[in-house]
Amino acid sequence: MSPWRIVFLKEVRENMRDRRTMFSTFVLGTLMGPILFAGLIGLIISVSLERAEKPLELPVVGAENAPSLIAWLKNQGVKIEEAPADPEAAIRKRDKDVVLRIPAEYGEQWREGRAATLELIVDRSQQKAEQTIRRAERLLNGYNGQIAGQRLIVRGISPEVVQPILIADVDQSTPQSRSGMLLAMLPYFLILTVFAGGNYLATDATAGERERQSLEPLLINPVSRGQIMSGKLIATFAFAVASLALSLVAFSLVTPMLPVEKIGMIVKMGPVECA
Repeated sequence: MSPWRIVFLKEVRENMRDRRTMFSTFVLGTLMGPILFAGLIGLIISVSLERAEKPLELPVVGAENAPSLIAWLKNQGVKIEEAPADPEAAIRKRDKDVVLRIPAEYGEQWREGRAATLELIVDRSQQKAEQTIRRAERLLNGYNGQIAGQRLIVRGISPEVVQPILIADVDQSTPQSRSGMLLAMLPYFLILTVFAGGNYLATDATAGERERQSLEPLLINPVSRGQIMSGKLIATFAFAVASLALSLVAFSLVTPMLPVEKIGMIVKMGPVECA
């Protein structure tokens, strides 16, 4: 039998008897990736649904300057709140996601038929506030388009004159293709699984041998160091692959439990997808 095979069998046999190695490979390495993946996806879904379903809470400075706008926003289900004393500071401290400021000259500009200015105070570096900001912008753009159309009609002009092109968004994505955004992070969890599965054995095969003072007796055998290292590396690789295989099985069991259909996605982790 080749020397590397003897070393390989020795490493496998010794580590199969070691509870710490078995725990690291077949419990920690197998379950850590799926548990982290499921927890992260569950958090993303929970936050997305919470922000999408609950009414938009919009702090407004100078609400008395635009009563028609405030009434329209309330009709759209927006909850108008009193703005903090220092809106900019509240945004910087992340106490608020967005604050609408209506300047005092808004009413005068409105009566004269000029473009009235609104200030949307935001911090676009806040990822968690991005959805709230987009909802506020869509509402204000909708109000802007409605008022523009009414002003044109009053002047006897069809709104289609200033909007010669209508862009229809024909979305060809499927629930499976949209799930690619979630599965894009899967390789990183698999790399973590491989590392956790083979890390303890790799450490024990080098530093562990030295601590047990068994490395020197192993090296004085009439076998090349390349053969010894090959046997140890192949054993480490075998444990890492075993951890990866079990982790893929765990992923295939965990992913059907994730409520991704609530956000219009379907995640499958069968043999075909894993291949």
